[in-house]
Amino acid sequence: MKQAKTERLFLILSLLTLIIGATIYIAFAHNYGSKPLNSSKQNTGKVVKKANYLSKAIEAVNLAESSPSMANIETAQKLVDKLKKSETKSGLQEKLDRLKKIVSSEEKASKAVEEAEKNPTLETVETAQTAINQVSNKSKKAELQNRLDTITTTNQIRSGSESTMTPGVSPSNQETNSAYLGQNPAESYVPQAPLNDQTTSPQANTSPNPNSATATDNNSSSTSTH
Repeated sequence: MKQAKTERLFLILSLLTLIIGATIYIAFAHNYGSKPLNSSKQNTGKVVKKANYLSKAIEAVNLAESSPSMANIETAQKLVDKLKKSETKSGLQEKLDRLKKIVSSEEKASKAVEEAEKNPTLETVETAQTAINQVSNKSKKAELQNRLDTITTTNQIRSGSESTMTPGVSPSNQETNSAYLGQNPAESYVPQAPLNDQTTSPQANTSPNPNSATATDNNSSSTSTH
């Protein structure tokens, strides 16, 4: 009897040990087995996110190249800044730096030409020409140069008409005056005789003298009386 009770107790303890061990194994397997799965999901999410940033940055840089403007460049720059340091990021940044110089020079030249159109002076025209020379885009450079040439030509015509025409003088006299003004002082000088050297011939007094007529009448009267 005692042996049977001992065997039964041993069997019960063995079953309890197996149950407890199985429970602990399942618990640990569940906890530690799920962590690698979640970690792999997170890593996959990070890779996808990086790929999205890269693709968006490349698309933004391509758009800035096809339609260069400061707005497109700034949008692309924000996306490139989110990328980690790599050769791809360096290449995209070089493209953006080159585009910034191109767009900046074009905007500077456009503003200079607009200023020359509003206030056409020698200083504004020279400033605009210097800015146009820095533009690398051929079509944009030609457009700005044509505008500046128009300003220069119009200004020259106005300046020439204002300098050669004198108000109140007929066109024929304008040519005479222009020819005279074009001569040297030595060529236009005509010598004249001094006023003191000019001689004037005396004129005879042909008007009758009333006193002489009266004297003649008196002489005639005295003669007749004698």
